Amino acid sequence: MRPEKAMIAKTSGRNGGSTASSQAAGGPEVVLGEGVLDDRDKAILHLLAREGVIGVSEIARRLALGKSVVWRKLQKLTAMGLVERVVVNGRPLYRLRPVEEPRN
Repeated sequence: MRPEKAMIAKTSGRNGGSTASSQAAGGPEVVLGEGVLDDRDKAILHLLAREGVIGVSEIARRLALGKSVVWRKLQKLTAMGLVERVVVNGRPLYRLRPVEEPRN
């Protein structure tokens, strides 16, 4: 499953419509409740979708971001319920949070 399906709840500006800032950035913002995903958030989600489980340092290296930036982004994505922290061999790693299928 593509990560966009799991994370896109609404694709519009903060006030329910398209905004000038989102249009200037090249498209609609992705809005989930109170959180907005920016390009760095999306890059992290795509990397997690591709790699499965990965650590902060490796994400920072691959995306050419500072480790503190990546850590803050992961905290945000975890709070939004999109990412979860797991410990593998004593190392804190991150992965996309599994999406539960609706039960019929």
